[in-house]
Amino acid sequence: LSRYFPDPLAFRFLQARTGLVISSSNALQFLDRRFYPESDLDLYAHPGHVYEALEWLVSVGYKFQPEQ
Repeated sequence: LSRYFPDPLAFRFLQARTGLVISSSNALQFLDRRFYPESDLDLYAHPGHVYEALEWLVSVGYKFQPEQ
């Protein structure tokens, strides 16, 4: 997680608080005990916590770019 966030523990707290789930290649890396250099981070949020998760991601430097 340190590849994506300056404070991975704060992200883990966000996960615990909101039920945010890591999916796709990053979840597979964890289960596989391998490293995929080109992997990205896919997150799934409960509809009731989307804005909290989004606000946290923006606060650590990510930019929200909605698709049209």
